[in-house]
Amino acid sequence: VLEVVSLDPALKAHTPGFASVLTMPGDSWTMGSPPFDNHPTWHIDSTDAGFDPAQTQWTGTFRIVDTGTTGYTPSTTFDIVFTNLSQTAPFVRGDANADGATDLGDVVFMLNGLFAGGSLGECQDAFDGNDDGVMDVADPVTVLMFLFGGGAPLPGPSLSCGDDTTTDDLSCVEHDACL
Repeated sequence: VLEVVSLDPALKAHTPGFASVLTMPGDSWTMGSPPFDNHPTWHIDSTDAGFDPAQTQWTGTFRIVDTGTTGYTPSTTFDIVFTNLSQTAPFVRGDANADGATDLGDVVFMLNGLFAGGSLGECQDAFDGNDDGVMDVADPVTVLMFLFGGGAPLPGPSLSCGDDTTTDDLSCVEHDACL
């Protein structure tokens, strides 16, 4: 059997067919006969009182216990770690129009989107030139300063495609230059 030693809060393992849920130390599931192709379904329960929305990894510690007549001792414990997948696509900060270059065209794109009813693009993170979590006039100003005013480099990822390392409410559905 697969036996739970410990689980992070909100991490649950549903046995095949959702017959039971493994949540507590000592809970176990009989794996059956080889080839062991039945497996639990893992779930992060956001309604659990212990759920932390800022958490990005959940760990379950387990061991294998032989309940047969072989006399094998339980295995050493092992961890299974679950990690959130990135919720945004890779992008280049400041490349608001997603053409692969951070240039004056991006500043025009940003100003058009902010003040003339134009598109804000599919990648809000790329539009957010100063990485303050808001799409506003400070973004095209930051890109202008970077391009022509000797301003500081744009916050990452700004030299090549990458993921956003800051937490905010902006997202990036798609950035054509990084496909």
